[in-house]
Amino acid sequence: MAGKFAHLLREWGFKKGEVIANGLPNSPERVVTDFGIIMAGCVLVNCQTIETDGSDFWHTARISHCTGVIFSARPNNAPKKIFSNYLSLNQTSSPPNKTAILADIAHDVTIPNAPTIRKVIICDRKSSSMTKLEEKQQEHHPQREVHENEQELRQQQADEKSVNHFPTNQSFLEALKLLRDETGCYQSECEPSDLVVLLCTSGSTGFNKLVPRTHQEILDAGRSIGKQGRDLLQLNNRPLGWLGGFPSDFIACGSCRVLQDAFNNQTIETPKQIWDLVSTTQCQGVALMPNDVIRLVDEYERNPPEHKVMYIATGGETVRQDLYKAVGLLCHFLVVSYGCSEGGLFTVGVIKEPNCDFGDFFSGTIYRNDIHIKVVGEDGNALDPGEDGEIYVKCDQIIKEYYNVEASSSNLQPRLLTDDGWFRTGDRGKLLSDGRLYCY
Repeated sequence: MAGKFAHLLREWGFKKGEVIANGLPNSPERVVTDFGIIMAGCVLVNCQTIETDGSDFWHTARISHCTGVIFSARPNNAPKKIFSNYLSLNQTSSPPNKTAILADIAHDVTIPNAPTIRKVIICDRKSSSMTKLEEKQQEHHPQREVHENEQELRQQQADEKSVNHFPTNQSFLEALKLLRDETGCYQSECEPSDLVVLLCTSGSTGFNKLVPRTHQEILDAGRSIGKQGRDLLQLNNRPLGWLGGFPSDFIACGSCRVLQDAFNNQTIETPKQIWDLVSTTQCQGVALMPNDVIRLVDEYERNPPEHKVMYIATGGETVRQDLYKAVGLLCHFLVVSYGCSEGGLFTVGVIKEPNCDFGDFFSGTIYRNDIHIKVVGEDGNALDPGEDGEIYVKCDQIIKEYYNVEASSSNLQPRLLTDDGWFRTGDRGKLLSDGRLYCY
């Protein structure tokens, strides 16, 4: 299906190397469109729309020079809201001879805020397209789901009365299936050095910046993290457009992943719902944020669940010693890590005992031979082991500059690397003499 979507992208006029922003939530539609963008030879970037006025996305669009945007037609969808003023019924741009199947999916647009965007692709899903996971969600939480569906229906009816810009009358994936006899599977030729994705930074210092990654870099990253667990089924619910959720391990090693379907805004959030999903799918590993691990420990500390996983992997936030209680209760061992979009994974630590004395903020030890870490003071000089300072990192996977940011015209580049090539993480921590890193 991704190959069919790649074929459509080329027929819609997208060329190799063009950037397409994907605003779909984690879902089968997101997986198909992400891989379709890659197979078409285009470059994927996440369509982040947290700000109500869409200013964060317009910033990303201007930097990336994206020419297309994909988003959901579902009610209360943030990208849909910011694009509604730029669409009308007469702008459909389906490929020749395919309008009956693909009506109202692709639209031509002209947007002053982002002049490079020329097309938007609207994905919808009807009730007949309910996924197996959605069916399971309704089985486990029928009252909650019925309530949400009623709210969604009322909102959708209100939207149709007030804004007649989204007349999509078919399910995106069903439309692709109907193309089975009409179109082929497209796979663009590529070089290892070709750009494939622009990963977004966290945006903790303002609007997020874009980290360019090539096919070769994605494969290297995937092999470094995926080969140990490629035969294990893992639940990883991090957004696909971010470093923690991007499927580099699947691309490189064929790792198996369970992904929660959030297309209809029906998400599993409570600790019990999360672990019910883990148990139902018989996952052997789970990737969770530290706060979610704490919530699970609090939920099951007095009444341990029957199902335990081999490991829980966590990172992205400060690690507290309370997380270690998950060992023996929910998993056989806990994996903590530290890294960032600009350089990937830097350190990994394994907790095998709940009463481990590593303490708060433990982030592991150096992950690969090419990684070097030091902690520096305000003068930029390395501190003695155990002293607090800023964490600097040097390794092969650290980018040299952000995408479309010139050192001569921006102060971002000098903050990225020092003159001798050290990456300034901006994080505080300490490095012990035995190699253990603690990140605050």
